Order: sequence, then structure tokens, then C-alpha cells
Amino acid sequence: VQKNVRQADKKLADGERLELAQKELGTCDLYPQSLQHNKNGRLICACGDGEYVIYTSLRLKNKSYGQAIEFCWSGHDSGTYAIRESTSKLKVFKNFKKHRDFR
Repeated sequence: VQKNVRQADKKLADGERLELAQKELGTCDLYPQSLQHNKNGRLICACGDGEYVIYTSLRLKNKSYGQAIEFCWSGHDSGTYAIRESTSKLKVFKNFKKHRDFR
């Protein structure tokens, strides 16, 4: 559930209760063992249960998902990330498209 305080219509005294509309954001289909923001903070990755899901940080819209044991954002480019699928398989993605495979 999410609430936006900035959209309150009237001036309120300090300590007064806010009446705000609620918005359901959905559910996460995996049990996240790690949450990571990308470099510019616009994306969030939840990784756990052998899967990863990338969400937008403001609306929590699903941008990408797949199988991964580990997930890592690039330190140089905000749209680049890598996943480890198994002990010997690594994939690098740029702008949500597969860029390179390593074995």
C-alpha cells in the first residue's frame, strides 16, 4: 500500500491526521534475499529463490525478470547489469537486452 503526502489538498496543523487515498502496488512472487538500486536510483532489483525481478523504483512496474543465483548492477552505466545463472554461467545485459555471455 502506498500513500502520497504531497497531494494533500488542505493545510494541516502539525500532528494532525492525514486522510489519503490508498493504492495497491501488487505482490512480489519471490522471497527477496537481496534488494539493490541501480546507479541513478530509478530501478530496483529483488533477487532470491533462484530468480531476479527488476522494478521501477517509483511505480514498482516490472521491467525484467529471469533466473539468477546472483545479481549485480554496473558501477559505470545505470542500464547495465549482470546475472549469474549457475556456477559457470554469467550473462551481461545492456538496456534489458542480452549483451554478452561468459562460461
